[in-house]
Amino acid sequence: MQILISGVSHDMRTPLTSIQGYLDLLADAKNDKEKERYVEIIRFRLQSLKNMLEDLFAHSKLNDSEFSVEMEEISIYPLLCKTLASYYYEFKQKKIEPNIVFENEHLKCMGNTELLTRVFQNLISNVLKHGSKDLIIRQRGCQISFTNRIMEDNLEIDKIFDRFYKGDISRHDHSSGLGLANVKAIAEVMGWGVSATCEDKKLSIILILKQ
Repeated sequence: MQILISGVSHDMRTPLTSIQGYLDLLADAKNDKEKERYVEIIRFRLQSLKNMLEDLFAHSKLNDSEFSVEMEEISIYPLLCKTLASYYYEFKQKKIEPNIVFENEHLKCMGNTELLTRVFQNLISNVLKHGSKDLIIRQRGCQISFTNRIMEDNLEIDKIFDRFYKGDISRHDHSSGLGLANVKAIAEVMGWGVSATCEDKKLSIILILKQ
């Protein structure tokens, strides 16, 4: 746990230092356009910090020996749509349009609503941080895949769910390296499966539901 906190605290220094610098620039800004630009950057950095903290709390909870999960029947499609809608502004900024293709919009599975929401949030955040083209979310049978084109060339697919794995340097500034590790941990806690493939720079994260 000490190594985990040390690693995340190191990653937090970059956005914190950046926020301090942009606050100074904001204070000295001479026009509204310049102020608005700095405010947007500060908001982005604060969101990065929020995501890191949420990943840390989720990871700590999942690795607590006393942590237990209450399972329930979940309607997947409405929960996914609700989660996607909460990222409307971010998708618009990145010019990414999610494309949802469900064979069965009435599909239900056993899981935990809070934890599954966190899985969807982490997968969406991963797309927004590292994706470069539209997101396709496809459901076939008991599998849901999140597929998008990625920017980096040196992604090690066999390490993508490892704690602190970040691929190229573009991941370092606004990622704890825990997002996809938490996706795997949550899936396992709920009795689900998760895997990843990458072909022609198209990354797919596949969830295997428990029905």
